[in-house]
Amino acid sequence: MFKLDLTSMDKTVTQHNPETSFSIVDFSSVEDAPKVWQEIVDASLDGWIWHTYTALSFNLCAGEEHNAENHSFFVYKNNKPVGVVPLTVTTIP
Repeated sequence: MFKLDLTSMDKTVTQHNPETSFSIVDFSSVEDAPKVWQEIVDASLDGWIWHTYTALSFNLCAGEEHNAENHSFFVYKNNKPVGVVPLTVTTIP
């Protein structure tokens, strides 16, 4: 089983599972991340408006008053980006 602990994840480090050739890479570690993100969504038959980078940006902007943070990440297979996981964390008093 592959587990990801976001609280201790170094945003510059790729977490890799050698058994499956899958890696998890933090959004901020990917060069031209918004473009890569959108290309993955556009290539997916399951991608729709809420998966787009625009939707992620909107959610971060809408959550600014609650200190929204982007903890989104990419899923790589054999060093190629194949999936996106949008994840925003907010603090609500």
